[in-house]
Amino acid sequence: MDLIDTPRLKLQMVGKGDEALYCRLYGDAQVMRHIAGPLPHETARRSFAIACCQAAERPMRRPWWVIREHGRGDAGIVGLVLDREEPEIGVVLAPEAQARGLAVEAMDALARAAFATGLASRLWLRHAPGNVAMAAVASRLGATRTQDGTGPDACRWSLCMEMKSISR
Repeated sequence: MDLIDTPRLKLQMVGKGDEALYCRLYGDAQVMRHIAGPLPHETARRSFAIACCQAAERPMRRPWWVIREHGRGDAGIVGLVLDREEPEIGVVLAPEAQARGLAVEAMDALARAAFATGLASRLWLRHAPGNVAMAAVASRLGATRTQDGTGPDACRWSLCMEMKSISR
Protein backbone atom coordinates (compact mmCIF):
# COMPACT_ATOMS: atom_id res chain seq x y z
CA MET A 1 0.00 0.00 0.00
CA ASP A 2 2.98 2.34 -0.20
CA LEU A 3 1.77 3.39 -3.66
CA ILE A 4 -1.85 3.51 -4.85
CA ASP A 5 -2.69 4.56 -8.41
CA THR A 6 -6.00 5.86 -9.77
CA PRO A 7 -6.84 7.27 -13.21
CA ARG A 8 -5.83 10.80 -12.17
CA LEU A 9 -3.83 10.31 -8.98
CA LYS A 10 -0.88 8.62 -7.40
CA LEU A 11 -1.09 8.21 -3.62
CA GLN A 12 2.43 7.87 -2.26
CA MET A 13 3.42 7.28 1.36
CA VAL A 14 4.52 10.52 3.03
CA GLY A 15 8.30 10.91 3.09
CA LYS A 16 10.99 13.40 4.05
CA GLY A 17 10.63 15.34 0.79
CA ASP A 18 7.00 16.21 1.55
CA GLU A 19 7.60 18.57 4.48
CA ALA A 20 6.98 21.78 2.52
CA LEU A 21 3.61 20.51 1.24
CA TYR A 22 2.58 19.31 4.70
CA CYS A 23 3.51 22.62 6.37
CA ARG A 24 1.81 24.62 3.60
CA LEU A 25 -1.45 22.66 3.96
CA TYR A 26 -1.61 22.54 7.74
CA GLY A 27 -0.52 26.17 8.04
CA ASP A 28 -3.11 27.48 5.56
CA ALA A 29 -6.14 29.13 7.19
CA GLN A 30 -8.37 28.40 4.17
CA VAL A 31 -7.44 24.69 4.10
CA MET A 32 -7.87 24.35 7.87
CA ARG A 33 -11.07 26.42 8.23
CA HIS A 34 -13.29 23.36 8.80
CA ILE A 35 -10.68 21.25 10.62
CA ALA A 36 -8.86 23.32 13.25
CA GLY A 37 -6.83 26.49 13.40
CA PRO A 38 -3.83 26.65 11.09
CA LEU A 39 -0.63 25.37 12.65
CA PRO A 40 2.34 27.66 13.24
CA HIS A 41 5.26 26.62 11.02
CA GLU A 42 7.35 25.02 13.79
CA THR A 43 4.33 23.07 15.07
CA ALA A 44 3.61 21.88 11.53
CA ARG A 45 7.24 20.76 11.14
CA ARG A 46 7.06 18.74 14.36
CA SER A 47 3.72 17.28 13.29
CA PHE A 48 5.23 16.32 9.93
CA ALA A 49 8.12 14.49 11.61
CA ILE A 50 5.58 12.51 13.62
CA ALA A 51 3.52 11.80 10.49
CA CYS A 52 6.62 10.42 8.73
CA CYS A 53 7.34 8.08 11.63
CA GLN A 54 3.70 6.98 11.72
CA ALA A 55 3.63 6.35 7.97
CA ALA A 56 6.63 4.01 8.28
CA GLU A 57 5.27 1.96 11.21
CA ARG A 58 4.35 -1.66 10.63
CA PRO A 59 1.77 -2.71 11.37
CA MET A 60 0.21 0.51 10.12
CA ARG A 61 -1.43 2.64 12.80
CA ARG A 62 -1.63 6.12 11.26
CA PRO A 63 -0.41 6.02 7.67
CA TRP A 64 -0.45 9.14 5.46
CA TRP A 65 -0.17 9.45 1.69
CA VAL A 66 0.59 12.47 -0.49
CA ILE A 67 -2.00 12.92 -3.24
CA ARG A 68 -0.12 13.56 -6.48
CA GLU A 69 -2.19 14.49 -9.51
CA HIS A 70 -0.74 13.18 -12.78
CA GLY A 71 0.71 16.10 -14.73
CA ARG A 72 -0.19 18.71 -12.09
CA GLY A 73 1.79 17.91 -8.94
CA ASP A 74 0.93 17.63 -5.27
CA ALA A 75 -2.73 18.15 -4.40
CA GLY A 76 -3.00 17.20 -0.73
CA ILE A 77 -2.71 14.49 1.90
CA VAL A 78 -5.02 11.60 2.72
CA GLY A 79 -4.66 9.35 5.72
CA LEU A 80 -6.00 6.69 8.02
CA VAL A 81 -6.19 6.55 11.79
CA LEU A 82 -6.27 2.84 12.51
CA ASP A 83 -5.23 2.77 16.16
CA ARG A 84 -8.70 3.61 17.45
CA GLU A 85 -11.74 1.48 18.06
CA GLU A 86 -13.34 3.22 15.08
CA PRO A 87 -10.76 3.64 12.27
CA GLU A 88 -11.03 6.93 10.39
CA ILE A 89 -10.18 8.30 6.98
CA GLY A 90 -9.47 11.96 6.29
CA VAL A 91 -8.14 14.32 3.66
CA VAL A 92 -6.73 17.83 3.31
CA LEU A 93 -6.49 19.42 -0.13
CA ALA A 94 -4.72 22.50 -1.38
CA PRO A 95 -7.17 25.26 -2.40
CA GLU A 96 -6.36 24.81 -6.10
CA ALA A 97 -7.17 21.08 -5.85
CA GLN A 98 -10.57 21.51 -4.19
CA ALA A 99 -13.95 21.12 -5.92
CA ARG A 100 -12.51 18.89 -8.66
CA GLY A 101 -13.43 15.42 -7.35
CA LEU A 102 -9.92 14.66 -6.11
CA ALA A 103 -11.00 14.08 -2.50
CA VAL A 104 -13.54 11.48 -3.61
CA GLU A 105 -11.04 9.74 -5.89
CA ALA A 106 -8.27 9.66 -3.27
CA MET A 107 -10.49 8.57 -0.38
CA ASP A 108 -12.22 5.94 -2.50
CA ALA A 109 -8.88 4.45 -3.59
CA LEU A 110 -7.52 4.46 -0.05
CA ALA A 111 -10.68 2.94 1.43
CA ARG A 112 -10.68 0.19 -1.19
CA ALA A 113 -7.02 -0.58 -0.49
CA ALA A 114 -7.61 -0.62 3.28
CA PHE A 115 -10.55 -2.99 2.86
CA ALA A 116 -8.74 -5.23 0.35
CA THR A 117 -5.66 -5.61 2.55
CA GLY A 118 -7.63 -6.20 5.74
CA LEU A 119 -6.52 -3.01 7.47
CA ALA A 120 -10.17 -2.18 8.14
CA SER A 121 -13.67 -3.40 7.37
CA ARG A 122 -15.32 -0.09 8.30
CA LEU A 123 -14.01 3.46 8.21
CA TRP A 124 -15.42 6.58 9.79
CA LEU A 125 -15.37 10.03 8.33
CA ARG A 126 -16.06 13.10 10.48
CA HIS A 127 -16.44 16.75 9.56
CA ALA A 128 -17.64 20.07 10.91
CA PRO A 129 -21.37 20.82 10.56
CA GLY A 130 -20.67 23.70 8.17
CA ASN A 131 -18.42 21.67 5.87
CA VAL A 132 -20.90 20.99 3.06
CA ALA A 133 -18.08 20.02 0.67
CA MET A 134 -17.02 17.12 2.91
CA ALA A 135 -20.66 16.07 3.35
CA ALA A 136 -20.88 15.86 -0.45
CA VAL A 137 -17.64 13.84 -0.59
CA ALA A 138 -18.95 11.39 2.02
CA SER A 139 -22.20 11.00 0.13
CA ARG A 140 -20.39 10.42 -3.19
CA LEU A 141 -18.23 7.79 -1.49
CA GLY A 142 -21.37 5.87 -0.60
CA ALA A 143 -20.96 6.48 3.12
CA THR A 144 -23.98 6.41 5.41
CA ARG A 145 -24.71 9.31 7.76
CA THR A 146 -24.81 8.06 11.33
CA GLN A 147 -25.80 9.58 14.62
CA ASP A 148 -23.87 12.80 14.93
CA GLY A 149 -21.58 13.43 17.85
CA THR A 150 -20.74 16.70 19.54
CA GLY A 151 -17.93 19.15 19.00
CA PRO A 152 -16.29 20.76 15.99
CA ASP A 153 -16.35 17.60 13.84
CA ALA A 154 -19.77 16.36 14.91
CA CYS A 155 -21.05 15.08 11.54
CA ARG A 156 -20.29 11.36 11.28
CA TRP A 157 -20.40 8.98 8.32
CA SER A 158 -19.71 5.25 8.11
CA LEU A 159 -18.07 3.61 5.12
CA CYS A 160 -18.23 -0.19 5.05
CA MET A 161 -16.41 -2.78 2.99
CA GLU A 162 -19.75 -4.26 1.89
CA MET A 163 -20.92 -0.87 0.65
CA LYS A 164 -17.72 -0.30 -1.33
CA SER A 165 -18.06 -3.64 -3.09
CA ILE A 166 -21.48 -2.73 -4.50
CA SER A 167 -21.41 1.08 -4.72
CA ARG A 168 -19.25 1.40 -7.87
